[in-house]
Amino acid sequence: MFHFLAQIKKGRIIIIASLVLFFSLGFLYKINNPVLHTFSKVVSPVEDYKLLKLKGFISGLQAIIDSDDDKELDRLANSKEIFKVFYKIASSDSNQIEYVKSDINLSFYNTDLINVFIPDKRNPLNLEISVSSTNKDLSEKILENYLSFSIEKTKKVIKENVNTVLYEENIFYNKKIEIELYLADLNLNKVKEETKIAISIAAASGQKKAMNVINDQEMFSIALGETGLNEKLNKLNDIKNKSIFNENLSKFESVSKALTSNSMEKYNFDIIKTIKMKYKSSENKQILFFALMVIAGLFIGVFISITVFSKED
Repeated sequence: MFHFLAQIKKGRIIIIASLVLFFSLGFLYKINNPVLHTFSKVVSPVEDYKLLKLKGFISGLQAIIDSDDDKELDRLANSKEIFKVFYKIASSDSNQIEYVKSDINLSFYNTDLINVFIPDKRNPLNLEISVSSTNKDLSEKILENYLSFSIEKTKKVIKENVNTVLYEENIFYNKKIEIELYLADLNLNKVKEETKIAISIAAASGQKKAMNVINDQEMFSIALGETGLNEKLNKLNDIKNKSIFNENLSKFESVSKALTSNSMEKYNFDIIKTIKMKYKSSENKQILFFALMVIAGLFIGVFISITVFSKED
């Protein structure tokens, strides 16, 4: 034992040098790897009942229109489908870059430290979003702000998708209106021409006044008399609402008006809920590494001292 201690005493310079070397390596590691503070949230889709306003709006649209877009509207009002859109947006590099650029205070920030992933593949509807930085408060702030940024962008996409369906349906019904308006014009012009012919017939027959019994359903009826028929023609020329000559025209115009007056912009809705929030720091890891380096320096110094001075003995 005394011999062992004597060898250590002889090699104290080697031991100190080894300690200094490994201490320096640990210090360099600490400088080049600052403490990272990581905040993370595990989120999942909200319950369907929290989308009642959105579902009510969608149901209203489905009552108005009658097309294949019903399935698309159902998908847009489904919490799980909305969550998939949120995941796609939140996990995209372009969204992270856009978020960082949106805040001048984050121009220095490395977007690689924003991490979006599914922690458990067996449950793809649980999503974890984590943010790491050397500033604890900044990490927490970025996490909250990035979540809000991604949520608002998801809502914007959902609203745009619904409004796109509205726009496409409105185009569809406007085309129908054009067709039905054309048919209404044909019907109106037909009645006008029949009235003009009836006026000519009434004038030729000297039937100026209306007949006592007006129940003649003939195509060129002169029962109204020439005066009455001229008044009828004037009224026909003044007609602005041509839907009385085409029932479908009135129906399609009502649908188009309803589609135009509806918009998703005024509707707000939740899309995610927080399951749990976590925090961890790499400080303990750094302390452990630093301690291991010092211990390693001590053992290596002792080992070299014993090896060197045992040969001399």
